[in-house]
Amino acid sequence: MGFAARQLIWVEPDLNGPSGGSRYNALAQAALEAAGHHVIRLGLAGDWPQPQAQQVHELTTRLRALRGEHPEATVIVDGLIGGCVPELFTGDIAPLADVLLLHLPLGAEPGAPAGVHDVEGRAVRSARAVIATSRWAAADLHSRHGRSGVVVAEPGVERQEASDQDAVEQGAFEHHVLGLGRAGVPRFVVVGSLTPRKNHELLGQALGALLHHSWELVVAGPGAETAFGARMLAELHAALPGRVLAPGALSPEQIAALLRTADLLLLPSHAETYGMVVTEAAVHGIPSFVGAGTGAEEAQDGAGLALATTSPRSWTDAVERWLRRPAFREALRSSAQSRGARVPTWQTCAETISSLAASLRTG
Repeated sequence: MGFAARQLIWVEPDLNGPSGGSRYNALAQAALEAAGHHVIRLGLAGDWPQPQAQQVHELTTRLRALRGEHPEATVIVDGLIGGCVPELFTGDIAPLADVLLLHLPLGAEPGAPAGVHDVEGRAVRSARAVIATSRWAAADLHSRHGRSGVVVAEPGVERQEASDQDAVEQGAFEHHVLGLGRAGVPRFVVVGSLTPRKNHELLGQALGALLHHSWELVVAGPGAETAFGARMLAELHAALPGRVLAPGALSPEQIAALLRTADLLLLPSHAETYGMVVTEAAVHGIPSFVGAGTGAEEAQDGAGLALATTSPRSWTDAVERWLRRPAFREALRSSAQSRGARVPTWQTCAETISSLAASLRTG
C-alpha cells in the first residue's frame, strides 16, 4: 500500500450490542492489519459516556501501561470514551492519547447528559488530531467546538463476488431470521438501533398511510430489550399490522444478506454523521431515502432522496411514488448502482488513518 508499517493502540468501548461505530472500528482495524500494521485493541467496559470514577482510573492505568510497552504507537480513542475523558489529551507532561475518533458527537443523542457538550469540546480542542467519518461531520465539529483541520476517514465497503455458499447462507437467513416473506412483495429495510435518534416513529406514521399497497418493512437492529425499543416495536406493529419483520441485531454478514433481499433502504434518523448502511446498500444497487440535513446525504450522494425528518407526509409521498412509478424506481436503482461503484474501500480508510499516524510520529 506504499506506507510503512506502524503500531496503533485503539481504545474503544465494549458495548452490549453492535453499533455503527463498533463496525467502523472493527473494519478499519482489519484493513490496517491487512496492510501490515500492528493494531493493539484496548476494549473497556463502562458506563460510557458517563463513566464511574473507577472506570476512568482503569482506563488511564491500562493505557499508561500499554504506552509504556509500545512507546512508538499512536493512540486512537473512540469518541464514546475520549469525548468524556478529555484528560487523556491534556496531560501536564505527556498526553496519554493522540487521536480522537468521533463517530457521532455526544450531544447529538437525544437526552444527552447535561454538560457533555462542554466536556467533549475540551477533548476535541485538545487532541493532537481528530478524525471524523465524513466532510459533513468535520464541518459539524467545527460548528460545535471550533476545531479546524479535522481529518476525514470515510467508511469503506467490502466488495466481494457472491458465491454458491453465499446463496445457501442467503436462503438460510431468509428462512430462519426473516421468515419466508411474500414472493414479489416490495421489501423496505431500516437498519439501526431502536433509539429516539433513529426516528422509527416516522416510519409508522408515513407507511401507515400506504396500507392499501403491498409491501413489507424489515426493522433490523439492537434495542428491542430496552423499554423504549420494545415500545417502539409495539407501536410499529400496531400502526403497520402484518407488515413488520423484526429480526433484531444482525451481524455484518447478516446485514449484507438482508440488503441483498431489499428494494429500498429507509433511514429517517434525526442525526447521522455518515450512515454506513447507505453505501452498503448502494453497493447492492439499493437506493435509499435518508434524513435531509444529516451526514447520510453525503453517504447517499444522489443514490435516492433526502427528506425532512419531521415530515412523515414527505416520506409517504416519496414511498408512494416509488411504489406507483416503475420509471422512478429504475432511475433510483440506476443512481444507486452508480454510487455503489464510487464508494471507496476500507483500504482507502486505512491509508488515511496510517498517513495521519505517520504525520504525528514525525511531527
